[in-house]
Amino acid sequence: MAPRRYLNFDLLLEQEGEGQYQARVTESPLGETPSVRFRLPYDATTLENLLLKLDPGRSGTRRVGGTSQAQAAMDFGGPLYQAIFTGDLALAWQRSLDRARSEDAGGLRLRLRLNDAAGIAGLPWELLYDAKSNSFLAQSERTPLVRFLDVPEVPRPIAVDGPLRVLAVISSPTDLEELDVEAEWRRMTDALKARVDAGLVVLDRLPSATIGDLGQWLRRHQTHVLHFVGHGDFDERLREGVIYFQDEHGRSTPVTSSILGPYVRDHDPLRMVVLNACRSARVDGTDPFGGMAQGLVQQDATAVVAMQFPISDRAAVRFTGEFYGALVDGLPVDQAISSARKALLADFGDEWATPVLFLRSPDGNIFENVHAATVDVPAPPPPTPPHPPSPWLLWVRRHVPVVAAAAVALVALVVLAVVVLPGGGDGGEDGGPPVTALSGDQLLVAAGNDEDGLRIFVLDVTTGAEVAGPLSTAAGAKEFNPVLSPERTSMIYSRQGAGGNQLRAAAVDGTDDRPLFDQSSLRQCSESAGRPAWIPTSNDLLMRCFGRDKFIRVVRVDVHGKFLESYAEIEPGDKTQDFGHPTVSPDGTTAVLPIAGTSKSREGRLFTIDLATHERRLLLAPFAPYVAFGDPVYSPDGTMLVWRASTDPTGDLGSEILAAPFVDGALAVDQLVHVSGDVPGDDLDPMFSPSGTQVVYTHSPVEDADTVRELWVASIPDPTDRHQVSGSAHTFYSTPAWSRR
Repeated sequence: MAPRRYLNFDLLLEQEGEGQYQARVTESPLGETPSVRFRLPYDATTLENLLLKLDPGRSGTRRVGGTSQAQAAMDFGGPLYQAIFTGDLALAWQRSLDRARSEDAGGLRLRLRLNDAAGIAGLPWELLYDAKSNSFLAQSERTPLVRFLDVPEVPRPIAVDGPLRVLAVISSPTDLEELDVEAEWRRMTDALKARVDAGLVVLDRLPSATIGDLGQWLRRHQTHVLHFVGHGDFDERLREGVIYFQDEHGRSTPVTSSILGPYVRDHDPLRMVVLNACRSARVDGTDPFGGMAQGLVQQDATAVVAMQFPISDRAAVRFTGEFYGALVDGLPVDQAISSARKALLADFGDEWATPVLFLRSPDGNIFENVHAATVDVPAPPPPTPPHPPSPWLLWVRRHVPVVAAAAVALVALVVLAVVVLPGGGDGGEDGGPPVTALSGDQLLVAAGNDEDGLRIFVLDVTTGAEVAGPLSTAAGAKEFNPVLSPERTSMIYSRQGAGGNQLRAAAVDGTDDRPLFDQSSLRQCSESAGRPAWIPTSNDLLMRCFGRDKFIRVVRVDVHGKFLESYAEIEPGDKTQDFGHPTVSPDGTTAVLPIAGTSKSREGRLFTIDLATHERRLLLAPFAPYVAFGDPVYSPDGTMLVWRASTDPTGDLGSEILAAPFVDGALAVDQLVHVSGDVPGDDLDPMFSPSGTQVVYTHSPVEDADTVRELWVASIPDPTDRHQVSGSAHTFYSTPAWSRR
């Protein structure tokens, strides 16, 4: 469907006296300005009965059959059309339609100007019905109907130059009728799935439906459309339209356009507000801006879509999908509304007139250049010959004193492969001793009989036997999150004790154990929080951490503890986002980072970060049935990514491991690999084998989620070759390290 170019037919409605109105053409393709005086073609009782049939919610009744409402729509819209479109005005309308056709325009846009007719501004004008042609004007894309409001400021144009960014605010206060918030969110994600998957729409969700969280979100993110789902009404006491956000305790707090408006006005990319709330289009009889929608237009919203009647869940899903789909296809907003109304006709015939468009733009082209985001993921580097030890490993050799007992070393040497790194003779370039490395069938894993008693072991993937460990004997500490060096000779891990989390370095046989660096000296990173990613070709780490200033950051530090730069940060008290664990591409140029839409989770959408320019781009957004992504890891050659995909909105249980190749710089989700299959439970901690042909992950069965976490291995790209690693006495495994993160 091609975008239409419209000619405008502006109709100004003015109140002249008690029950007396004038309709005057102020702009038309012909330049004519005829007018007509009219009265509403029904008495008060008839009008009220018609409105009750059109909106049963006015009397507290439920929606009735479609036949009754369809007839009521014609009984309302037909006489109203005849009262206004008569004489010279009807002739001007018909000639303007002919002019639009002769000039090969897309149609004639009817712009109703209702500022000076507050007494009838709240009527359902979308039901104007021409009995001669047996058609409702607003049902056709050739004659879109918009409510045009004259405001002093000229609307601001915007070129999106990327995907359309929609922020959903789903509010269900505890003291109002309960909404199924997760069901509402699923309906939105289902409605927009095709466009999100295509990269044309980015759909975010405000973690908490409070005004404070909205303000924080808009300070940190670009948003083009604010989509509110919740309760709304006209407050008779305030004489204003309201929608209900939540306070910090979850109770309702009425938000008027005068409260929400400044957030809309001051967020430059924001052009449109969609209000899926009952009667959000209604106006006060004396104030044309008394309704929520009209008030937001006055407060600088270019367009507002509101609901003048309650809308059913299924109809809302259909409308949302069709409307946003038409927008990203490049249709003007009024044509998109008409297209979405037509989509409601077949299955929801009595609800097509529920959406109302308020517009202040001269035309409906409020979003330009909407297209899928492009993500440039570097191609994998060509194979390189063996190289000298990395700077990171050389630092470990120089700065970590050898203190382990000879007996421990001898035991480790029996069960681990001994590798003498290039550099000559009996040691490395700096004259150090031979370095013990894991073989390709061995990995590091945190294991125990519960999550609090984890220690790090060396495990043989083939036999399941614990080859060595625990690799530390520190009393009263939990040790976990091992990270393996590229040479497979050393590790970084986390030790959790009374003093918090401490990053430590050690050889893979447990010797040479010491703090990696004095983290407490770093203002920007005083406590680690997760698994660092080693940045190839450097002695630097990329990691998530907490600063002494209470910021959460993703930072680059060297192994001496020197802070180098910050790539992302979250201010203290910001509950609108959090970061997951990063992974770095084999050439060291790009990181993939999960960014969550709430502080209660470290899973959300996957972003790439250019480590040179700090440019952040969306790599992958969740698509049905998944609600969040996390734990991304590059394959050793950089051609694939594996990650965790959650299906449970609570984040407690319900996730699987997915993998996909990079094709032309993007993840090819059409070649998605379901690594862990559909086994019920929680799958996490994915990691590639050194060859990149297998993935190890952990699995918590539904029935023993708190006490059992198994270790599983699946082949890539055929994950049906999948088996549990058994043979160990432990029942709880976490964060296996089989290759570089």
